[in-house]
Amino acid sequence: LWTDVKIYYWSSDGSYPAAWPGQSMTFSHKIGNVIYYTFEIPAYADSFNISGIKNDNSGNRDQTPDIKVSTVVDGNIYYMEWNNGNAVGNTNISDYVKIYLKPNSNWTSSNAWFVARIWNNSGDAWFKMIKEGDYYYCYVPKGYSNIIFCRMNSSADSNNPNSYSWDYKWDQTSDLSIPTNGNNCYEVTGSSWSYGSGKWSKK
Repeated sequence: LWTDVKIYYWSSDGSYPAAWPGQSMTFSHKIGNVIYYTFEIPAYADSFNISGIKNDNSGNRDQTPDIKVSTVVDGNIYYMEWNNGNAVGNTNISDYVKIYLKPNSNWTSSNAWFVARIWNNSGDAWFKMIKEGDYYYCYVPKGYSNIIFCRMNSSADSNNPNSYSWDYKWDQTSDLSIPTNGNNCYEVTGSSWSYGSGKWSKK
């Protein structure tokens, strides 16, 4: 696994907004032992590479080849998997479902942040939830049927994959089934904390 994952992007007219290795990427989610990061590339950029410190105690930075934005971007969101500089997989956002959480005022207190833990018979995954007004959202892969929303300890670093564990959980919902009827938003209702009341609706 890489640490200190960064993205370096530029345009063919010679614009280089940051010195290599570039800007830090944001942790998105973890499925098994595979860790995913995100970054929104500016519209003017046409090339980029991604790098990270190798997990071999060498301190060396490994990187992908230079990548043309036009060859990988399809819509607004796309992901790639890399192993020692080689592409080993990618998918389009159509393979994902957008799930929302609307926490109550208790859950949003003390600078808490939020995670969705999903699972099925193949394993589990932890997803960082992104604030959007009064809601939080994440994109989860299709095919998962179960979900728990977690309120996380504010002292834990939300950009550190090791923070995505029960050790840093303050509160959680009950085990929930991901709806298949179009409902995509779970609201923590009333003044509940862990295992309290809630309801699904469509956003």
